[in-house]
Formats: sequence, C-alpha cells, structure tokens
Amino acid sequence: MIPDWEKNKVFVSELLKHNFYSEFIKIQEILNNNNIELGVIPMTKDIWARDYMPIQTSQDEYIQFRYEPKYLDEYPEKRTIPSELKFLKDYNIINSNINLDGGNVVNSKEKVILTNRVFEENPNLSKKEIQTELERLFKAEIFFIPAINTDMTGHADGHLRFINEDTIIVNQINNEYKYWREGFEKMIKKSNLNYIEMPWYEDKNDKEHISAIGSYLNYLQLNQIILFPLFGEDSNIDQQCINILKNNIPEANIIPININPIGKLGGLMNCITWNLK
Repeated sequence: MIPDWEKNKVFVSELLKHNFYSEFIKIQEILNNNNIELGVIPMTKDIWARDYMPIQTSQDEYIQFRYEPKYLDEYPEKRTIPSELKFLKDYNIINSNINLDGGNVVNSKEKVILTNRVFEENPNLSKKEIQTELERLFKAEIFFIPAINTDMTGHADGHLRFINEDTIIVNQINNEYKYWREGFEKMIKKSNLNYIEMPWYEDKNDKEHISAIGSYLNYLQLNQIILFPLFGEDSNIDQQCINILKNNIPEANIIPININPIGKLGGLMNCITWNLK
C-alpha cells in the first residue's frame, strides 16, 4: 500500500471548484505555495472524491471497488460511476466487485483499517471471504473497527489515521460509545498498534447529525505537508490538536485551514481529495 506520507499528487472533483469556489482557491493557494498542483476530476456527481476514486496499492496499480453505498440508494443522481470517468482511462486499474467506499480505508504500508460497514455492504459474502479478498488485493493485513451506528457513511477516516507504520492517532476514546471502545481495543490487541488520542467534538449547530465540524482527523497529508482543519469554535481545542500533531509528526509542515461550509455537509480535507504517488 502507499501511505499518505509518500503521496505527492492530489485531485478534487470539478464540482468542488464550481460549488465551493472560495474553499477551492484557498486549498489551491496553499498547495501552490508548497509546489503541489491541484488537479480536478471532471464528470463526477458529488464532491466526495475519496469515496469513488480507486485506491493506490503500488506505484502503478490501483484497485477500483464497486461504489454502491446503501446511503445513496435513494439518491442515484449523486452516485458517481467510476467506469464512466474518462479521467481514469490512463490508470492501471484492477476492478473488484466488493462494495467499498474509499473513505472507509485507512492504511499504512502493511496495514489497513476499515469499519465493519463493509460487511453490511456485501451481504452476499462472508466476513472471512471479504477479509481474505481484501488482504489479497491490498497485499496487507486487514483490521476492523465498529462503524458508528448513527453515522450515515460508516467510514473509518473520521475516527483514526496512521502517522507511521506502527502508530495511529485516534479520536479521544472516552467520548466514543462503549461498543466502539470495545471494538477498538480488540483491534489494537490484534494489530499491536500504538495509538495517540486527539480531542474532538460534535457540531452543536448540526440538527441533521451529518456535520464533520469537530473532526480534526479528517486532514489531508501529502508527504510531510498536512492541511489540517480548524473550526474556530473553540480556539483552545484547535491549538491543542495542532500541538498533538506537531509533537507526534515533528517533521510535518502543518498548515491550518478552515473549510467549514464543506464540513457542515459531512466531510473535510480527506473526504474531498484523491491523493496518490
């Protein structure tokens, strides 16, 4: 697998540029200042590029999973069909019939963490069949954590991230549901990973329970550049989270960014980007 700290190219949906132009320009300027070009993907149906784009497993190989999430069953007009994206014609893509969102894949070089939502999305396959096939495709160890029952997407990327091969950074565990804490601890024992906790909070103005505001771990990393979401609602927590990241990834250039208009719709920097090496 290609971890975030080895990636150096990034793309967003063209819809992001059209629908959130000021946020697009803000991201583009930061990347340009760090000699990284921001590319756009045409013909997509929504801005959440992470979910429907293929996952890079090696320098010249990508896995394209079936993108038919249940949460879009009633909104077919919002479902991007990857095979229809002419943008991908020059990439070496292996297609898989497993139904899986890219936002549910968090990885280092040799380990991948997903939530158990992948089992619900593939009822025709056993858990063992899913794990075996994912291990074959990713050429990596696969570990699972619980999906949050009230989370529409059931993704992993808002809950934890790898910061190196042996360590993950995770949302402060005491704030999570008991069933999630128990599932997380089982994963830690099985994987032998170390973990560091990051404060988080729920958007108090989110009446529809979809906002990603308060989810600091949904950042974008490209090599040692990290575009880190800050929300401005609690400056003490904002600074505390930056300090935690600086202390644990001292070589990283951590660049704060506020994209709250996007965050209120349920995603942040990791959700809106497709990064690769």
